[in-house]
Amino acid sequence: MSLHNTVSSYIANAPDKNLATKIGDELLKLSRAVVKHHTFPEQQRYKYYLAQPSRMLAREVYRWNKSLCRMLKRNPSLRNSWGLRLKRSLPLELFDTLKTTVIAYGWGQVTRSTNHVENLVITEEDHFKSLILSWSNKFRCQLQETEVLIKVENDGGYSRAVVDAARPVKIKYSKDQEMLTLSLSYGHWNRVGVPQHSFYRG
Repeated sequence: MSLHNTVSSYIANAPDKNLATKIGDELLKLSRAVVKHHTFPEQQRYKYYLAQPSRMLAREVYRWNKSLCRMLKRNPSLRNSWGLRLKRSLPLELFDTLKTTVIAYGWGQVTRSTNHVENLVITEEDHFKSLILSWSNKFRCQLQETEVLIKVENDGGYSRAVVDAARPVKIKYSKDQEMLTLSLSYGHWNRVGVPQHSFYRG
């Protein structure tokens, strides 16, 4: 009852009554869901689970790094030489959270935005690594900087992502399918640091 009174008082004194009413209604709905989630029998609680896009995105981005690192190979396929392509099913709320972060921190920019498609590009390696590292560790530390977008071989050679203006990270998102496609380049260096890749081959 106290929360209801607080919301009613907020709406009554707000300069924008329409906006205040929307905020108040949503706050009351969320509060009721929280109470039900914690007090209802366990088999009914799932109905009132409050999804948190940020936590879901943190787990998702952490998986991106694991998947991309597994794809790093010293001998790439001829079909996609020195290129990686990752497709992930991603709810729109999570993509909006990701896009907002990329723009807010200046890590990248939107190159296309329609009712059906959104395209982002990131042209600096440090920016893409910051995105991966910050989201992966947002709620708990689970990824070290030395583990971001790199794979070290037993002989000391290594493969890692290469991001610059000529080889940007491209993020394409289909709003209709809620599908994200991430594309980027990588290279391989032997144990003494000599590049074994060529971006102009083929």
